[in-house]
Amino acid sequence: MPTDSIKNVERAFTGRVPVVSLNNDSPVNQIFELINFKGIFEDLKPAGSIHPTFSIALETLQLISYLPGLFKPHKLPDYDEDLIPLLKRQTEDLEWMAEFNPATNYALEITLFESFFIGNNWSSWQPIARKWLYNQQTEYYLDLINPFLTSKKQSDIGDPNYKLGVAITQKPTQQTTFANNNYLRFRCAYSGIITYEQGTATKQLIKSSGNISINLNTAILILPTTTGTKRRIVYLQNTGLSIVYFNFDINLIGVHCPYLLPGETLSYESGNFKWSGGGNQFLPPLAEYLIQDGLYVWCEGKDKEGKLVNKNSVSWIEFYGV
Repeated sequence: MPTDSIKNVERAFTGRVPVVSLNNDSPVNQIFELINFKGIFEDLKPAGSIHPTFSIALETLQLISYLPGLFKPHKLPDYDEDLIPLLKRQTEDLEWMAEFNPATNYALEITLFESFFIGNNWSSWQPIARKWLYNQQTEYYLDLINPFLTSKKQSDIGDPNYKLGVAITQKPTQQTTFANNNYLRFRCAYSGIITYEQGTATKQLIKSSGNISINLNTAILILPTTTGTKRRIVYLQNTGLSIVYFNFDINLIGVHCPYLLPGETLSYESGNFKWSGGGNQFLPPLAEYLIQDGLYVWCEGKDKEGKLVNKNSVSWIEFYGV
């Protein structure tokens, strides 16, 4: 059976990933995954969705560092940004960093890495940005999106087949007695939109049908109680020459019931009953639930003028399933 779908469903989402924490015991050059957009896509993709597409942006990538184990530089760059030309400031920065860096035991280096899912495998990690961190004597907060990943306010890192990682790539060989108190914490948050067609589950229906001659003045069970399944479609036709009455309980069946004249039909689908005969006022309440317990017919062998006739029969088709 074909699968229907609801098209162009669009849903916005936001989320965070668990904080990644590193300390002085974290191995050098071991890459730790910060955020995996492919994994987020798989988690958010609705069951049964068709042609899902994914737009995502890295909204937050924040570093919280506390590095009391690093030796604190005994001097800092000292210049007036308004008075000293940019080129001179950059020169002084380079001179300062040449003196205070991981090799001289004053800094710790972290590197951001990226990888893409291509074919059926992740590509090797590639470095995209490096940063030296110093002993700030207190917790230090740093935005790693701007300027390390993009020059814009919102990150352009958002490919659904993308992941981002970080590693300590240089660590001082000598530290203070507070080295065990060092830590780095990375916080990530994201937002995006997922668009898809929502497929509906295909129902496998089982068909049953039959035709019987009706014994007069006797309640006859045409459709039995459903067990473990649900009666979804019913088609009943009076194929005889007399009036046929129907109902859903053996104690209700009789001449005061809905009825079908010869050739008329009853249909049930999606909880609705339709029939070309009369007796609408006798249809019991909640009949759409009662039909799951069965369907009975009754016949006196008389036509609408009250005359006795010889042919009394019904035919039916039903579909049921889970």
